[in-house]
Amino acid sequence: MTYGIFLSCIISYILGSYPTAYFIIRMFERKNIFESGDKNMGGTNGLIISKSYKIFFLIGLVDILKSFFAAVTSYYIIKDFWLAALLSGIFSTLGHNYSVFKNFKGGKGASTNAGTFFFINPSMMVLFLLSIMVLSLSNKKLNFTNNEFVESIYRMILFLTLTSLFFPDFFIHALVLQSLSVLKYATEGQFSKKILEF
Repeated sequence: MTYGIFLSCIISYILGSYPTAYFIIRMFERKNIFESGDKNMGGTNGLIISKSYKIFFLIGLVDILKSFFAAVTSYYIIKDFWLAALLSGIFSTLGHNYSVFKNFKGGKGASTNAGTFFFINPSMMVLFLLSIMVLSLSNKKLNFTNNEFVESIYRMILFLTLTSLFFPDFFIHALVLQSLSVLKYATEGQFSKKILEF
């Protein structure tokens, strides 16, 4: 069991580390994603650089699939659904956010979170994506913050509330995975300014 857990974590981290956005932007736009847009290796920056929703969705789909397959592989190895979802989610998100293939630079983990939630239950992924859409659209309309870190906290609170209502058995998964994303937002840019903007 211990060996299986260790193997699952390593496989999940390696799968999560695959630099999807880097390769897709290099292939279609001939640009280095780390030197363009907001310099983040994620789908949003892919959209900023390419101005193409097709590329945005392609990046998101591949990132969702890599964490989904990490979860499937982990479950095959350790035979424990709850634990496989948690460990694969943590390590595929860590791989995505801190890719071993790109000097530990990466994205912010939204798509890899979504892939894990899809493995748990497709409806949980839908709730997560709806949380992102609702917060983004509400922020555009009401302009309650122009700070991604603050918005990520609001999004986490909304999603955790929905998870506690509809998927209480997997609340810890939502809490840990969303915390990893919020942590990435917090450690990029000027953290003190972000805190002052609450």
